Amino acid sequence: MTVAQQLLSSPIDSAYLFYGILVIVLIARVRPWQYLAAVVAAIVGFGFAAHRDRRRDLTSRDRPARPAAAAGSPARCATS
Repeated sequence: MTVAQQLLSSPIDSAYLFYGILVIVLIARVRPWQYLAAVVAAIVGFGFAAHRDRRRDLTSRDRPARPAAAAGSPARCATS
């Protein structure tokens, strides 16, 4: 069994491999260093935003967006 097969057999180890390769590629390819800092900041910011939206989606699942939708009344359409 090769080292790559052992790393890919575990989900945690394969995540380390994936993110490790991602970091190495970013360091090797992105120049100047200010661009690398901007790319890393954007990735981290996107991760926080996605996590916040996902958490909000999970907590809002208990209550409907519109109370009328849960009451069983028909939706009103705006006519022009």
